[in-house]
Amino acid sequence: MVFREVCLLAMKLYKNMGGGQFSCSSLVAQMRAFIDFSKGYDSKYVLGIDNVFTWWKYCNPVRLEEHYIQQLVMKVL
Repeated sequence: MVFREVCLLAMKLYKNMGGGQFSCSSLVAQMRAFIDFSKGYDSKYVLGIDNVFTWWKYCNPVRLEEHYIQQLVMKVL
């Protein structure tokens, strides 16, 4: 239930950023991939060396214009 609520909130935020239905659906798919540490989201975060902005900047398993989770995270941060 928690994941569903997070997805609904993320989609609402992304729609407010100008996202459409397709991009919101893709956002949820990217969120699932992130949670599963799928390829593209599997790089280690090194505490004390990395920072969250750099990690997300280079975490890019899809074309930049389709990286909806990255766009949302950068806006929220």
